[in-house]
Amino acid sequence: MSDEYDVELTEEHIMLRDMVRKFAEKEIMPVVDKDENEHRFQRELVEQMAELGLFGCPIPEEYGGNNMGYLAHAIVTEEIGRASGSLRVAFNMQTMGTSLSILKWGSEEIKRKYVPELMSAKMLGCFGITEPDAGSDTAAMTTTAVKDGNEYVINGRKMWITWAPVADMAVMFAMTDKKAKHRGMSAFVMDMHAPVVSTKSIKEKLG
Repeated sequence: MSDEYDVELTEEHIMLRDMVRKFAEKEIMPVVDKDENEHRFQRELVEQMAELGLFGCPIPEEYGGNNMGYLAHAIVTEEIGRASGSLRVAFNMQTMGTSLSILKWGSEEIKRKYVPELMSAKMLGCFGITEPDAGSDTAAMTTTAVKDGNEYVINGRKMWITWAPVADMAVMFAMTDKKAKHRGMSAFVMDMHAPVVSTKSIKEKLG
């Protein structure tokens, strides 16, 4: 049985690839080394990516996407990743870990409030799973969410949360029923600018 999977790009896919490649070579490649060495995050580049519609390939048009599909999404992430691994992560933060999660499990109110803002990069997102003592083992997560009236009170610590210091919102994972282990885990949309939220950058991760 062959492991090969041939994908034939349409003319639209080729035009998309060429457009993104041109953008990456012109806007990202000239500054990527300096940005990496100085730990500099350029929100402007993310906003330019949003203006080109790069975050919206798997997102329906009614929520600010372009509905081009996952192959288009893969093409876009590949071209941006060729120029900068750091900026390729933007698709996890704006699309995969946030917008798609909200579209699958969120209420209609939450979908319309957050997804278009993530598509336009008016909001930057992140998602919180990994913890200092549990790593990415979700069943061992210790962050809790306890219902208090009509609200939930979330307590805990997360670590290695990409974009946390610059994010405006987060899809935050916490345990609502510890006895149920992974089945007792819930996700919450959280305001990263709330006074009770604190973040710290981790630099020089490779020594």
